[in-house]
Amino acid sequence: MPSIEFFKSKILPQAIASGSFGKNAELVQILEDSTKGQDQFASSVLFVEIEVRVGASKQKFSIICKFQCENAQMRERFRTDFQFWNEVLVYQEIMPMFPTNVLNILPEFYFGVSTLMEAPENDVVILENLIPSGYRLTKERAFLDYDHCALALRKLAEFHAASLLLKSKCQLKFANKINELKETRWYIKAKEEHNRYFGENAKRGIIPLVKSGKHPEILNYFMEKLSNVFGIMTDIFQVNEMSVLCHGDFCRNNMVFKYEEDHPVDVKFFDLATARYGSPIIDISFFLFLNMSLELRREHFKDELFKVYSDTLQQVAGTLAPSLQDLWKEFQQKAIYGYILASFFLPIMLDDNPIKLDAVMNESEDERIKKSVTRGGEKVTKVLSELVIDLVNWGCLTCDNLECQE
Repeated sequence: MPSIEFFKSKILPQAIASGSFGKNAELVQILEDSTKGQDQFASSVLFVEIEVRVGASKQKFSIICKFQCENAQMRERFRTDFQFWNEVLVYQEIMPMFPTNVLNILPEFYFGVSTLMEAPENDVVILENLIPSGYRLTKERAFLDYDHCALALRKLAEFHAASLLLKSKCQLKFANKINELKETRWYIKAKEEHNRYFGENAKRGIIPLVKSGKHPEILNYFMEKLSNVFGIMTDIFQVNEMSVLCHGDFCRNNMVFKYEEDHPVDVKFFDLATARYGSPIIDISFFLFLNMSLELRREHFKDELFKVYSDTLQQVAGTLAPSLQDLWKEFQQKAIYGYILASFFLPIMLDDNPIKLDAVMNESEDERIKKSVTRGGEKVTKVLSELVIDLVNWGCLTCDNLECQE
């Protein structure tokens, strides 16, 4: 965790000099040293309130400062150098091209530096702290209710629609910036490890169904495909006319809601470190399988919540947006993305025992797989099996690029 002295002496002066807090602004004081910080998987975070003077007036800013983690092994494992690059690129270069109403979906960006491995200690992203404005994480750690999901999908559609509009107005400029995004997870060096780790986790929800005789032909075929998870993901990432700038890690952990009488009235997204250009289903399917309960998925997703997303996309992007039918076909082809990621992440969310990252870093691949595929016990295995049943019922496991069920 960077010290408050380092922040005061090096980072904050650069941020103020950049004009982020006003032209010719001067630091008056750091009002609140609520800088105990919080260690994330891939970064360290400080919460600070500052007061600056611009001319004769003073203004306070409540900010979040995200730094690289100091552990070099962890930086390499999570590719945090590329994550910081992506987040700074999106905020500094890509988001200014977006309409103002879309910018309101994100916290205000003040300052960012990415040195791409040259000096990771200097990498930083400074954003608006939304907590003083009344935003907070949901009380629920995993599964959200209908109102939260509908609001999140509506705002996600607005975020995605901006890409469709940009492609029609300044396609080359947008494409050039998109091409600067770095791959943070599915890179060729990790192919064999990912095939084993993600493949074994994904099989966890399938094996009990096969043993009970449910959908043997479909599920055995799916398990065979899981020997090459890397190939599955590479196919899903192929760009087409529906492609948009995706959040890349669209889940409850990366959104904060504002409430009136305990009812969610607004939501903002954060953490764009794994942003990628690709199918909107990348974001939709991950959110679906990670943050919607079995009951909500089966009663409300296909006919209601999916339509909420599609209707909003069409309202904002007009004829540039795909039809509901075409979007559903895209979902059938690519929804397994969300399941593959949820099959290892959901057990972490549902397990009563918090994961110890330092211990994981020192485990062998076999040890990590063994712990991961049993995390949370039979209760979690059943949750994953229900996800697989939904994939089957929605036509996602019999659908390839040439043949889709209507």
